[in-house]
Amino acid sequence: MERNNSLIKLRIIFSVILISFIISLTIIIFGSFSYTYDFPLPSKLSSDYKEAYNLGKYLAKNFPNKFSGSEDIKMASDWIKENLNSWNYQTYVQEFKATLGKEVNLINILGIKKGKTDEQILILTNFDQAPTSYESASDTSAAVGVVLALAHTISNEILNKTVVFAFVDGEEWGMIGASYLMENYPFNKLPLVGIVIEDLAVGKAVAISADPIGQFKGYSPLWLRELVKTCSKYIGIDFVQPLGFEEYAQRAVLISFTDQGPLLRYGIPSIQIGTIGDNPELSREVYHSVKDRYELITLQAVETYTKAAECILRTLDNMYSFPEESSYYLLVNENKVISLPMLLICLLYTS
Repeated sequence: MERNNSLIKLRIIFSVILISFIISLTIIIFGSFSYTYDFPLPSKLSSDYKEAYNLGKYLAKNFPNKFSGSEDIKMASDWIKENLNSWNYQTYVQEFKATLGKEVNLINILGIKKGKTDEQILILTNFDQAPTSYESASDTSAAVGVVLALAHTISNEILNKTVVFAFVDGEEWGMIGASYLMENYPFNKLPLVGIVIEDLAVGKAVAISADPIGQFKGYSPLWLRELVKTCSKYIGIDFVQPLGFEEYAQRAVLISFTDQGPLLRYGIPSIQIGTIGDNPELSREVYHSVKDRYELITLQAVETYTKAAECILRTLDNMYSFPEESSYYLLVNENKVISLPMLLICLLYTS
């Protein structure tokens, strides 16, 4: 009798799971719709990728131990600030303390380029490294070089929007610097949008990647993901992003590991981009290790990343306004999306 009851319970559970799966699959197939955006892409790109490569190399070779609280990161912050000042940026320094085993001083460096309006675009990268790394070429010296070269490129231009370049500390310790920046933003209004420039993978770049996940709250809006995808296509490289059940799982957890997380938590439409290299095994081997040397960074990868970053910035600057969209959606594939009502139904039946 007990065995029969157990079998009946198992059949009921299996039936509920099967029905939920069928309903969810039906919603995904028939409840999704196509989408399209028309972005004002730049007519040309002018950033000097060789300068980006050399700036990243200088940072890696001259400050190889720039982990949070170190003397190298203090000297690196001075070097970044000197570059921004030489390009006529108005610079700000945020110094604050954090307990990383012991109490240490952390540093954020900001450079502001005023445009025709006070609407702000935030371009953010971290310049600290893991204590186990040396030079931190791919994570993140090369990315800092890209951001500095982009700042140099636009330094003598008059843009439509104000651009804030932020070089933050403490990313390797839970995005401390980005969180502090959001909590203590030194300007009257928060930025309208944020782009986080992260890892530049060793070897040849084969794709631009995107990380849209927020820190306990928020997810990149669809239009911003599509903009990065459009710019990737514009420069002739593939684009990789979470889709379908991978995105569904991310939304269920909402734990970020990079600096777009705190920005999204504060309600700023943001996304983190990076590159994917042609040697993922080597990328995993050098990650956060003494093997992460600048000799593994290729000029082709820096060129690709520099062009992608510039395209995104210039397109954002060209846009008259940004779409006001909910972050509650599910990107089923590269062409189909489920809207909020259908997503809630899907969540209801799978919970």
